Amino acid sequence: MDASGKPRDLHIVQSLASIDFNDFQPGLLPAEFVPDDNGQIRPLVSNDLFRVSVRKLDDARSVRFSGGQMRILGVVEGHLRLRGGNQEIDCFAGQFSLLPANLREAIVTPVTQVTFLEIS
Repeated sequence: MDASGKPRDLHIVQSLASIDFNDFQPGLLPAEFVPDDNGQIRPLVSNDLFRVSVRKLDDARSVRFSGGQMRILGVVEGHLRLRGGNQEIDCFAGQFSLLPANLREAIVTPVTQVTFLEIS
């Protein structure tokens, strides 16, 4: 609506014509999972400030995260065990854990096949 309450034209055709659907900034990340030393990983977001990846672990091989960087882990499906700083917790689908930057090391071990987000 304009200032007097009358409907305004939407200019849909002109707005669609102004979009370059091949211009991606930043570039798109791979859409598939790729093998990793401990399972599979798929990057979702990567920029100068943070990264978001999805990880899949399907056996008892653990992932070790070194300290110095804050991380958030969010379990999408399955069950994982997280150890670090003399603590051990189990995380299930829908639960998140914060790994503070001052934690020297954290170890993630799948209890079942697990898929989780890693935000760093």
